Amino acid sequence: MFNIQLDIDPKSIKMLNKIDDDVKTGLLKGVRNAMFFVEGESKKRFGSAGNLRVRSGRLRSSIKSSVQKQGKDIVGIVGSNVIYASVHEFGNDRVPARPFITPVFDEKLNIIEGLIMDSIMEEVK
Repeated sequence: MFNIQLDIDPKSIKMLNKIDDDVKTGLLKGVRNAMFFVEGESKKRFGSAGNLRVRSGRLRSSIKSSVQKQGKDIVGIVGSNVIYASVHEFGNDRVPARPFITPVFDEKLNIIEGLIMDSIMEEVK
């Protein structure tokens, strides 16, 4: 059995703690940027080929993004409070799904990840 002891000077510990705080700050900013991007891209889908048409604009303008801390987790949310939004997004017995938010996550995942990583790297500098 081996015992290993590391003596880390307080200055280094302080620096490591700062990096951890910077990563958390960057992650929070990055998720905000990413959710705002998804919100915008979701709104752009309306009226384009194969997507929902704009009638009153209520559904499109209701799409909002938010970021919440839930314990140690950071959760990004994009959605709508309009009652028929989920019917269009997911469908039901009578209406086929015509998603306008989830495809953005699927199609733009690289950009979303990049926005988050860029924000983290900027904070850690």
